[in-house]
Parts: sequence; structure tokens; C-alpha cells
Amino acid sequence: MQENNAFKRAISVLFHLSLKAKLTLSFLVILIVPLVVSNWISYKDAENTVDSQMMNSEHNSVNIVNQTIDQFISAQEQNIDYLAQAIPAADINNNENKKTREILNKIQKSSANVEQTYVGTETGSFMNEPTSFKNPPDYDPRKRPWYQDAMKANGKVIITDPYVSQSSKQMVVTIAQKTQDGQGVAAVNLRLDSITNMLSSIKVGQHGYLSLLDKNNMIISDPKEKEGTKAKGSFYKTIHSGNSGDLNVVHKGKQERLSYETNKLTGWKIIGTMYQDEVDQAVHPILTKTIIVLVISLILAGLLIFLIIRSITRPLALLMDSADKVSEGDLRAPVVIKTQDEIGQLGHAFERMRTSLIQVVSEIESKATSLAASSEELSASTNQNSKATEQITQSIQELSLGAERQSRKIDESTQSAIEMVTTIQEISESSNEVASTAINTSNVVNEGNEAVEVSVQQMQFIKNTVSELAEKLKTLGEYSANIDQIINVITEIADQTNLLALNAAIEAARAGEQGKGFAVVADEVRKLAEQSSQSTDKIREVVTAIQKETDLALQSMETGKVEVDKGIDVVNSAGESFKNIKQFVDNVTSQIQNVSAAVQEIAASTEQNVRTFEDISEISKQTSAGTQDVSATTEEQLASMEEISSSAENLSEMAEELQGIIERFKI
Repeated sequence: MQENNAFKRAISVLFHLSLKAKLTLSFLVILIVPLVVSNWISYKDAENTVDSQMMNSEHNSVNIVNQTIDQFISAQEQNIDYLAQAIPAADINNNENKKTREILNKIQKSSANVEQTYVGTETGSFMNEPTSFKNPPDYDPRKRPWYQDAMKANGKVIITDPYVSQSSKQMVVTIAQKTQDGQGVAAVNLRLDSITNMLSSIKVGQHGYLSLLDKNNMIISDPKEKEGTKAKGSFYKTIHSGNSGDLNVVHKGKQERLSYETNKLTGWKIIGTMYQDEVDQAVHPILTKTIIVLVISLILAGLLIFLIIRSITRPLALLMDSADKVSEGDLRAPVVIKTQDEIGQLGHAFERMRTSLIQVVSEIESKATSLAASSEELSASTNQNSKATEQITQSIQELSLGAERQSRKIDESTQSAIEMVTTIQEISESSNEVASTAINTSNVVNEGNEAVEVSVQQMQFIKNTVSELAEKLKTLGEYSANIDQIINVITEIADQTNLLALNAAIEAARAGEQGKGFAVVADEVRKLAEQSSQSTDKIREVVTAIQKETDLALQSMETGKVEVDKGIDVVNSAGESFKNIKQFVDNVTSQIQNVSAAVQEIAASTEQNVRTFEDISEISKQTSAGTQDVSATTEEQLASMEEISSSAENLSEMAEELQGIIERFKI
């Protein structure tokens, strides 16, 4: 909401500025924005170009060092390969070492970077050149990492991580290879000072530098760090995990641009460091020149804008001065603008307008005098017509009032008749409703009578059904008694079977082994007899319960038959009552229908009277409306006459005012 208000205030201020201010502001915006944008784009392009050139220089320096390390290591790999092929470890073991020492000495003197050449054997023998490098008496080459790694490499050249030589106290790296006979390892220690010196001599930018790390992030060469120490900084993890790339880091409070590559032979990281301040300093002169060009362009353009705006506003000022004089009525001063552009054409048009105004004012002055005289004559005639119209209007209004009173009386009579008709219609509708209700009541009574007859029939059916059910329950009781007798017979059979099974078991026992099978059968028969006896006991209990329930049901049936007989008597009495009610309702319905017919005849006669009153009322209203129309017409005519009179007076006053206005002009 506040932003909208601020925007509206800014627009309001802009609209209230002078034309000169608006033109100046517009030209400045149109000029400054493109100039600033174009110069800013040019500056950014130049900045990117300088940045790209400096980064390319850093990349080239890193790449040169990488190639130098390749050449440095490759040359010694060839020497160590020759050494491993030319020196049999067995000769050293047999003290036949003259030729071996010559070869070692030759390789050692082949390059200033070779600090020492040597051979270690599987027996623990060791030979080196130059002999000035002494090892401790207990020195065993087989325990040294260079020996162990070379033996595991199966004839491939291995390169150790850089380390400080115990003999020379210099940073060296060992290149080793298993001898051809497989009984020892030939090795060369290379000084890295030539590499580190080269790194120190190369500058990246003015104050940037190159550094070298081994594959374990140990510092080989770095002018800002101690050699042989672990590189510190989280960005070194990124360098260690990557193969090559560029990084923007903040190290020791300074913003640095890093570029790094990985040497394929050694796994070492060559890192170029360039300070961002140097890039900014290289770009600063470009920014200064850009600002100077921008300021000069703005000054020249501002001067040109000033001249253009002045050529526009000066003629406009002359036109404004002439317009002010014309607005005050002074048409005597001519407008003189010498330019031929659009503003000059506007000045010529303004001069033609001034001349035309002089002619118009002269003509209006002559016409205003005639108009004033005519207005006075029209005003006098209008006053006479207004008085006559007022008398006619008064007479017509009195006639209209009489017609209105007559119409109101007729309307009152008509309204009373309408109310009477409404009342009679309500009585007729009520009679019809009562008759309809009586007819419905008669129908309901008929339905009730029929329902009573159906109820009697249904009660009789229930009575018959109850009687049949009682007979069936008696039969069920007899069946239950028969079942009880059958159960007694089954029980006796089970007892006899049990007794026979017992006798059979006794006889089987007497028979001994031959009667065992018979004894088993007798035992099973006995068990079956016992189960039959138990089942018959349960059946007897169920049958006894059924007999009890059957006796209770028979008693309930007898009670139901008595109650059904009573219900039949009550329903028959209700049927007689419904017949009496039906006869009474039929009589009432006939009488109500007669009353309804009489009321409808009265309503029809009253409606005819109401229509007659309405016709009379309509005629009276038409008469009243006619007089009112005539009265309105005369009133309108009177109002028109008054308006004409007022207009004539106004016209006369306007003619006088017009003469006063014309007198203000100076021709």
C-alpha cells in the first residue's frame, strides 16, 4: 500500500513539472541509461577477457610444469630400466661388482639430478654410487619400502613418494625396478631441487606462485608452506579427489584463484595460485577509462540536450506570453517566431487565430446590441400570455376536483359490493368444503363398515385355525405317548442285551484261549447296549418335555378360542354402529349441498351488481382523467410561458453581459 502511494506521489510530481524539466529528465534518462549499460557491458567484457587471459596464463604455467615433470621422470625411468637389465644381482652376491659399479657410476653422472644409484639384493647385499653416501652398518635394503614395492611390481618401474634423504638431507624421490634375474632391485634417487627451483622461478601474475603436492597431499614445493608437511585447507580435499580443475578459495584471509593438474606418472598435484586482487588491479585501469569516457559522453550529450531544449522552450515561452495577453483580452500584440519547425508552425497558427479572434469579437459586438433589444420585446409579450393562461388553468382545476370527488364515491360503493361478493364466495366455498367433507366422511364410514365385515371374517378364520391347531396338538400328545412306549421297549431290549453280553463274557472266560475272540465281541455288544440305554434315557427326557409343552399349548388354545369368540361379538357391535353413522352422514350431506347451491345463486347476482358499479366508476375516472389532462396541459402551457418569459429575461441579461465581455477586448 505504501509503495502504491509513493508511486502515485511520484507520478503526481512528474505531471506538475514544467515542460523544460520534463524534457531534461526524459533526455537524461534516454541518454544516461544506454550509456551506463553499454559502458558497463564493455567493462564486464573486458574484465572477463583479462580474467580469461590471466587464467590461461596460470593454466599454461601448470601445464609446463606437468610436462617438465613427465620429461624429468621419463628420462630416469629409461635409465632405471637400463640399469635393471644390465646389472645381475647375482654378481653383487658373488662380489663380482666392478662392472656393476661402472654402470652405477655412469648412470649417477649422467644427470645432475641423480643423487645416488644403487642395487639391493635378496641376500641383503647393497652397492651404491657415489660411495661417499654411507649407510648405517645394520642397513638392510630388503626392509626399505622402495625394495619391497619394486619386488611386488613384477618388473614394472615404481616411483616412491618424495622424502628427505638421510644422506644429503635434500628432498628426493626413488625410482626403482626389479632386476632382470629377479634377485634384487635397482634404484635411483633423484633430487627434486631442480623441480622446486623451477616452480619457485615461475610467477603466476605478479605475486602468484606454483606449488607441488604428492599423492598423499604432502608438500613437495610451496613458497608459503614448509616442505614435507601435510597441506592444510579443506579445498585440498577437492584437489586430491579431482584430476584437474579450477577453484575459487579464501586462504589465509585472501581470495585466491587456483588451477590444478595431476601428473599421470607420479600422481603429484601441480597447483597454480593467483590472487584475485591482481585480477582486480588489472581490470581497474579499464574501469577508470570506462568512467572517463562515460563522463565525457554525458557532458557532451548534456550540452547538446541543453541547446535542443532551449530551441524548444524559448519559442514556447513567447507563445505563452502572447497567450496570457489574449486571455486578458489584449489582441493587439502580434506573435513573431522565426523558426520553420513544428514550433514555428504553431506560432504562425497562433497568429492566424489572433487575427480571426479580432474579426469574431467585432461581429459579436454588433450582434449583441440587436439581441438585447429583441429580448426586451419578447419578455413583454410573454408576460401578457402568462396571465391569460393562469385564469384558464384555475377554471379547469376546479372542474377536475369535482370529477375526482364523484369518482371516489363510486369507488367506495364498488369496493363495498366487491367485499360482499368476496364474503358470499367464502360462504359458498365453505359450504362446498363442508359438503365435500361430509361425502368423504360417508366414504370413510363405508370403508370402516367394510373393514368391520372383513374383521368378522378374519376372526372366524382365526377361530377355525385355533381349533385345528388344538386338534393337532392333541394328536402330537398321543404321538409323544407312543414314543414313550417305544422307548420303554428299547430300554428293555438294551437291558437284555447287556445281560446276554455279560453271560457271553462269562462263557468266553470259561472257554479260555478259544473264547477270547468271542469275549471281545461280547464286550463290544455290552458297550453298545449301555450306549443304547443312555440314548433312550435322553430321548425319554426330551419326549417328557415335549408332552409338558404340548399340554401348556392346549391350555393356551382353549383360552384363545374363548377370547376369539368375545372379539367376534365386539366387531359385530361395531358394524351396527358404523351403519347408523353412515345413515346420519348421508342426511347431513344432502342438506349441506342444498345450502351451497343457494349461496352460489346469491354470489352470481352480487357479482353482476359489482360489474355495473365498476363500469360507472370507469366512466367517472375517464371524465376525471380528461379534466386532469386538460388541466395539466394548461399548466404546462403556463409553465412554458413562464420559462419563455424567464428565458427572455435571461437572454436580455446575457446580451448585456456579452456587451460587457466584448468591451474587455482591445482591438
